Amino acid sequence: MSEQQRTTYRSLRFYKPMPGGNGAAFQFRMSTKRKHRDDKNPAPCLMIEACTQSGPKPRPGSTESPFNWNDDKVIMMFNVHECGEIAAYVVGLDRTTKVLECLHDQEREDGDNQSKFTLTKPKPDDKYGNWGVTIRRGDKSARMFMSPGQILQVKTLCEEIIRRYATEEITLNARTTVPANESRSGQSF
Repeated sequence: MSEQQRTTYRSLRFYKPMPGGNGAAFQFRMSTKRKHRDDKNPAPCLMIEACTQSGPKPRPGSTESPFNWNDDKVIMMFNVHECGEIAAYVVGLDRTTKVLECLHDQEREDGDNQSKFTLTKPKPDDKYGNWGVTIRRGDKSARMFMSPGQILQVKTLCEEIIRRYATEEITLNARTTVPANESRSGQSF
């Protein structure tokens, strides 16, 4: 796939600037991840970008942004299995986990080798049912409370990533393409 043929997807954007300057912004979007440069079947994945508020909440009608995306942005990429964990946690299939945490370790030039994503269910006494979402890498982090409707949108995006992964065609070699629901012997499973 050339640079001009790259598919772009819409993203879910949640901006919550606060008057006290402690707000955050999150962006969730579908993307693709290649195992190597010539990969013909990139896998769908979830990209999460977050940023803390760096200035006061702007007045209504202002074009100023209270978020410094260049310096304060934290990025994480989730594969299809991690999307499944998020969807299962939101739906309630994972009844033993009180807080869902996803940790990523990777070598980085800036020394911030560990990223952490945390999703917390609403407390029983929370009359709004807000979920806690936190993302952290090194000294950069962002935290936001999201409504049940916003969490439902993120869960639906994760389910779409899983669906696309499960239904895409898998290229076994240069001559043979087999749909994902069939084995090499031609038997469906």
